[in-house]
Amino acid sequence: MHPKYTVILDSACDLPDHLIQSHNIDIVPFKFSFDKVSKLTDGVDISNDEFYRRLEASSVMPKTYFPTVRDYVDKFKVYLEREQDVLCLCLSSKLSKSYSSALSAKKILSHTYPNNQIMVVDSLLASIGQGLLVLDAVTLRDGSNEIEAAFKKLEELKKTGLIIVTVASLEQLARGGRMSNNTAAIGTLLNINPVIYCSEGSLTSKGTAYGRRKALEMVKKLTFQELSGSPESYDFVLLHTRALNEANAVAKALTDEYGITYPMPPIEIGATIGMHMGATAVAVAFKKKLNS
Repeated sequence: MHPKYTVILDSACDLPDHLIQSHNIDIVPFKFSFDKVSKLTDGVDISNDEFYRRLEASSVMPKTYFPTVRDYVDKFKVYLEREQDVLCLCLSSKLSKSYSSALSAKKILSHTYPNNQIMVVDSLLASIGQGLLVLDAVTLRDGSNEIEAAFKKLEELKKTGLIIVTVASLEQLARGGRMSNNTAAIGTLLNINPVIYCSEGSLTSKGTAYGRRKALEMVKKLTFQELSGSPESYDFVLLHTRALNEANAVAKALTDEYGITYPMPPIEIGATIGMHMGATAVAVAFKKKLNS
């Protein structure tokens, strides 16, 4: 028997394939191109290894193509025709138009399927921060919560989410327009590592550190600072781009010093988000637990 509603999200969530499959989640993928001609589907047409290899070798920023209204219409219809409602969670609307596409699809389909509900959540998060919210959506679905109650709870939880990230290379931030080329050049010369927050849907600078070690220490200290002394009330995941050893080291330090535990090992950031971070990102993602 199908659940009363299905959970759908875009591929910016970076959830591992085994979780997507085991939790019966469906994906609407982003696409990207290195040459503005051949489009590659995130998570399907290219591995992370190959993506980051090509990113480092490329002299230009890849172009991202967010899911279209048609992409969402086609995906939603599969479940609406089974008489299931749809709960969709999207990458922050301040970072992409994926959420806008999903809302437009909802408007189109609401006339054809007036007896079904389509509820779309702007996660205000990215990567596995968005993924953690999706796992809560699955728990609510599997716990027989009505879709309206699940939507309301997710709207509350998303406001507690935060990602703290640092990068050693500033090249991709400059390519993506997040930093000027001159600032990136000076920062690289001085070995400056920015520390960035993804919170309430936006990216904001939280400061800089001289050198990688100090930047990772800053990520660790800011994480604990944001927890208000209650790490047991939060879900955590470490994430990285080609920096697994450093992500593991930060995870171990947070466990040893603050007792923080994790539902999964560090996650590698996929192409949609990774193209803006480059191959040196290390981050901590966390949000309040569902029943905290």
